[in-house]
Amino acid sequence: MALVFFGYVHLPTESGRVSPRTDAYIGAALLVLCLLLYFLYALYFCQITMLHGDEGHYLRVTQSLLHDGDMDLANNLGAEHIGEFHVTEFAVHKAPASPEGKVHSVHPIGLSAALVPAYWWGSRVWPRRCSWCCWLVCASP
Repeated sequence: MALVFFGYVHLPTESGRVSPRTDAYIGAALLVLCLLLYFLYALYFCQITMLHGDEGHYLRVTQSLLHDGDMDLANNLGAEHIGEFHVTEFAVHKAPASPEGKVHSVHPIGLSAALVPAYWWGSRVWPRRCSWCCWLVCASP
């Protein structure tokens, strides 16, 4: 149904001549409209659902990177830390090769590092702090 918008570009014009400039403007407007609708729907969806799967684990590492500057989760396991981005406590996915006294996540740190700016922005601006990051985590491949 969303592809119906693109049929408009192929409709005949009154003069019969097609302007590439007009097509580019229409395409850009449709792209902006669809991206805006997708963005708003994603934020709405993240507000009405609870994090599930590995999203919470990535956000836990992101929180540690932002607040502590490290990927050690040993000092971020309390309920007060989890409450910043999740509504319930959940077990940590500890890497078996974590050094003694440290807790490292089994998940790669790359996505968590990329989420730091969005997490920082969301924690300052958005009422439910995980919304923006949840959308990025859920939308990532």
